[in-house]
Amino acid sequence: MVEWKDEYSVGIKLIDSQHKKLLTIAKKLMILISTSESFDHSEEAANIYAELVSYTKEHLAFEERLMLLNGYEGFIEHKLQHDQFIASMDELAKMDMEYNQREAILSMLTFVSEWIVDHIQGTDVKYKGQLKELS
Repeated sequence: MVEWKDEYSVGIKLIDSQHKKLLTIAKKLMILISTSESFDHSEEAANIYAELVSYTKEHLAFEERLMLLNGYEGFIEHKLQHDQFIASMDELAKMDMEYNQREAILSMLTFVSEWIVDHIQGTDVKYKGQLKELS
């Protein structure tokens, strides 16, 4: 599981805080699959994943508003990445938790964790120093 590192910082406290929260929610899925395999966690996993999707949408909308308010030139490309990520998250939410719960949770966790870190380090870092926090 990915843990927050200072190198992920984009220099905007609220966005860094939101990124940390995304990783914290994703960590709940990791904790869930590290428990006994004999227990049915499908409902709990679905609830955690729904929380993650909801908070992700909230975070991405905030980030996009901030980009627009600051006239960020890379907005369209950045928003397209957000839209593709949300579509992929929505598809993952349709996975059959009853059939292979552990595999489904692990797929969700791997995809989301890797995307968050890759997106922060590869895309969000581009607006570092260009966006200003809302007052």
